[in-house]
Amino acid sequence: MTDTLATPRLLLRVTEAAETLAISRTALYNLLRRDEVQAIHIGRSIRFSATTLEAYVARRMADATERTCPGMGAVQPAEPIQPESATKKQVPHAR
Repeated sequence: MTDTLATPRLLLRVTEAAETLAISRTALYNLLRRDEVQAIHIGRSIRFSATTLEAYVARRMADATERTCPGMGAVQPAEPIQPESATKKQVPHAR
């Protein structure tokens, strides 16, 4: 009986990496030319590490967060919201 669990691939071909990022091969080559992603050359073949692609997406997400929420940097989990009655001091009404 063969093992049905597939081992995740460490390296992806250009077309597979482009599909993973949902971009064209040309766009991926442009990212490579601008040093936005790194590739591994094996002979004349170009391969992309899955972790490299994940890191690229994480950087882009961080950049997008910084552009939409300047000064926020990485988004941290929010603190629990306190009920309004817990945050306001009770002021006696003057009669």
